[in-house]
Amino acid sequence: MSLGNLKTEGQKGFNHPWQRKMLNVLNQIDGNTDLMEFLLSSILTTLQAQTDYEARFVLETCPGPATRVLLEVRVWDQDSGTWGPIKYYLPGSSVETPIGVGCTIEYTDPSSFLAQILAELQLQTPILTAIEVDTTNTVNELTDINTTLASILADTTIISNIDFATETTLNLALTTLGSILAQLDVDLSTRASEVTAGQINSNVQLGNITLNNLLTAFNAEDFATETTLAAINTKLTPALRTHNTISAVGVGSVPAGSLSGSMLNAGNAAGIWNGASIPAGVSIPWAPIANRDTYGAIAYDATGTTFIIEYTT
Repeated sequence: MSLGNLKTEGQKGFNHPWQRKMLNVLNQIDGNTDLMEFLLSSILTTLQAQTDYEARFVLETCPGPATRVLLEVRVWDQDSGTWGPIKYYLPGSSVETPIGVGCTIEYTDPSSFLAQILAELQLQTPILTAIEVDTTNTVNELTDINTTLASILADTTIISNIDFATETTLNLALTTLGSILAQLDVDLSTRASEVTAGQINSNVQLGNITLNNLLTAFNAEDFATETTLAAINTKLTPALRTHNTISAVGVGSVPAGSLSGSMLNAGNAAGIWNGASIPAGVSIPWAPIANRDTYGAIAYDATGTTFIIEYTT
């Protein structure tokens, strides 16, 4: 660039306006160096953030029945042009989880996990429905019990019409019964017959009533039996339940006494469940039974495949 670049031949002129514009542009570039550096750094960060990676579900199987689902992840290293080391995470966690000692990793079809999620949703629906129905039944039973108790308390004539014996009368009755028992403690051939015993029972006085009258009065009332009260107590008493989860790869059985549960064939081959052949990816749930009844033992054969089994006892 010349200073002025004045023309001395032909049409005289100069290019000072163009040179002035170029100087202004260079001055603006120099004044925005920090902004340009920030923009270039942002672009580099954005490019680095587009790192390629691979992630898939695996099953970690350890000695014993312990099995858990992990997420296997590896990241592409753009500098070296190779895959980085494999790392494992629990689903939903950002903290790396080490593989246990003696444990093995099994690569499974992701569709089996989707089938397991579907089976769990299908299992929970009847359980929630059963809880809702059982709660309604419990409320109705409590309402009936409350109504019966209120009726008994309100009808005071039932109690007031019974002439209960005083302490003195009861002591006299005990003495009389003791005397009778002493008299009955004789040889079998001289014991009172059933007819004679009935006459004694009819004539023993407790205050103003006999034993027969007292038994008749009590039998007229519809009292709950001990069995009925025990059944009500069982329904009203909450119980702590145990949730069991196993990963089966051979012959076994779910022990008797389970309330509910489900089985998922998470392997790649069919297995035997309760005498029936179950294809891979199929789930079998069993729901709670009325009156809190339990199931018997359920046999299975998961040879060549994997059964994920959970049940409540």
